[in-house]
Amino acid sequence: MKYQINWLGSLIVLLYTGTAVAQTPIYDLEQLQRSGYSFSIAPLIQGSSDIDGGGSYSMSSLLIRISAIKPVSTRTFAGFGISYDITTYDFENPSAFNGQQPWSDTRSLNFSLPVVFRTDNNWTFVASPSIGTFQEVDADRGDSLAYGAILIGSYNFERGNRIGIGLGVFDRFDETALFPFLSVKWQLTDDLRIGNALNAGPTGPAGLQLAYRFSEKWEAAIGFSRRSFRFRLNDTGLAPGGIGTQDGRLLFLRLSTNLTPAIHLDLHAGINHDGNLILENNENVPVASAGYETVPLLALNLSGRF
Repeated sequence: MKYQINWLGSLIVLLYTGTAVAQTPIYDLEQLQRSGYSFSIAPLIQGSSDIDGGGSYSMSSLLIRISAIKPVSTRTFAGFGISYDITTYDFENPSAFNGQQPWSDTRSLNFSLPVVFRTDNNWTFVASPSIGTFQEVDADRGDSLAYGAILIGSYNFERGNRIGIGLGVFDRFDETALFPFLSVKWQLTDDLRIGNALNAGPTGPAGLQLAYRFSEKWEAAIGFSRRSFRFRLNDTGLAPGGIGTQDGRLLFLRLSTNLTPAIHLDLHAGINHDGNLILENNENVPVASAGYETVPLLALNLSGRF
């Protein structure tokens, strides 16, 4: 197993400002029931990992989120969300892909329209349809559309505790992704709670985290989830007009603080493991694939609400 990471580059990125591991869930009911605007900026660096059969790869990302939520009645809230992600891949002699880079940089632009409805008997329901493009640079946008929805029903208990079931349904280039997940926020003690870790959406379910608040300004957590990034390829390379997929399981530690009453900072350090890289042709038939070794990652999330 080989780990290589540019720690100086990581430090520079962190000093300036996550990935999927650094996002407030779009279905966070507390956030969705507070009128206002929010943003987040999250850089991610994943180290170099050996690929099965020889070679290695690494990646870095920048994720930007903007959202707003407003009440439309005493029991209903509605809003919108816009996300834009930039990811850069670096492959070195990957034997599984004939020693060539299977894809280069990718871009995704996604729009969501969350709606929250509260009943008078402690139930809350969320529907968040979304549509977006997920593509390698210069790929056909019309062939890069993915769409679907997150649906959640949860029951609210005393002390702000809640538990429910969520379902994600997404069409990703003629492949249907269907995944249930637990939607939860439960205060175990005054300082210890369990809740969702990530933003459920086209890339996967919500995951879970255990968080401990050890002062008025600081919180630490451990969390996990699974992610699958599926995107349309451009007309050059090994599979013109095909599909690329990177997936893996995330396990991370988080340290968070409030810089001001409105600005929040999360630092994540973790690993991406049990991952695969898959290349499909334009008929959705796999032509090459390879697993990759467990790899470290660093992410930062700067977020605010106004």
